[in-house]
Amino acid sequence: MLKATKVTAIIVMPVLFAAFVILFPFANHTKALWAWTIHPRMSAITMASGYLGGVWFFYRVATSKEPHRVAGGLLAAWVFTAMLGLTTIIHWDIFNHDHISFWAWTFLYLASPIFLPFLFLANRRASSPTGGGPDVPRVGVFALVAVGVTQVVAGITWFIAPHLAIDNWPWTLTKPSCRSIASFVTFSGTLLLWILVDRRWSAVQFGIEALTIGLTVTSIGALIANDDFTGPGYAVVLYVLALITLLGLFGTLIVTNSRWAGKIRLRPAGSSSARPSPAPH
Repeated sequence: MLKATKVTAIIVMPVLFAAFVILFPFANHTKALWAWTIHPRMSAITMASGYLGGVWFFYRVATSKEPHRVAGGLLAAWVFTAMLGLTTIIHWDIFNHDHISFWAWTFLYLASPIFLPFLFLANRRASSPTGGGPDVPRVGVFALVAVGVTQVVAGITWFIAPHLAIDNWPWTLTKPSCRSIASFVTFSGTLLLWILVDRRWSAVQFGIEALTIGLTVTSIGALIANDDFTGPGYAVVLYVLALITLLGLFGTLIVTNSRWAGKIRLRPAGSSSARPSPAPH
């Protein structure tokens, strides 16, 4: 792992954790604590959950030795920060310009899109094309690609035309919160589509772990802020189904692929390196 990557992870982790602490337990106080005022609290909770997942991802980056494990996540982070940088420029007038969190937000989302491509390319060049454990089975690849394409298309669409989401969302959205959530959705989709570049489980593992944490915390937040769900009934039902489906998919991939990877690590020296046959799907 490149030293610059580890240093970046160590710097970013406390920033993302601070964002989680502000936006989750203090979701009703964004006017006083955050870079911009977010209403209702479910929008803040959704962003907070994504940030906590980011803490886990960069913790894994800081403690990993293999660049191929983080390259896809860095590419997704570049897309994410670029979209939030554009959101900042588009909605400049709504920000709390006198608050320190505004300047932290602005620096992070205007500087990161410049820095992250270089970090991604460096890790990509340093990545080994072999080793790193088993491949994700074909059915898993298909599922990840299907979800990834859906999320990227949806995220970009909502970013460009936020009214399409605002009119059909489970809770009330403003244009800034819509574009912010669209950035998180596009991040997730980009991360999942990395499986098309590198099919090894280890290449997407950290990102899927982070997404699972984010979705779990989002689900807890949805129970806490259930009174925010004032949107169309079909939107609420689809939202709940999406949470359950994604948590089921990611949880299954984590358990199944980690078991296969463990079996490979336990093989005696000189034994076949082929992946154990997966359970029937």
